[in-house]
Amino acid sequence: VGWKGILFTIAAASFLGAAFGIMAIALGKRERSAKIPFGPYLAIATVIWLFWGETLVSFYLESLLRL
Repeated sequence: VGWKGILFTIAAASFLGAAFGIMAIALGKRERSAKIPFGPYLAIATVIWLFWGETLVSFYLESLLRL
């Protein structure tokens, strides 16, 4: 995976976990004090990196340069 993959995976897993956690709280599926496991989001983010990681990072960096 490499160091780029590790950075991407941690950032993407944090984003995914936060997004799903906020949606679950908003829909009443979880309470705010409930703990959300981080492992499944790390696994999902790793799969995303393996298939589309380089493309997503390139797209993101090109978008930043256009600003």
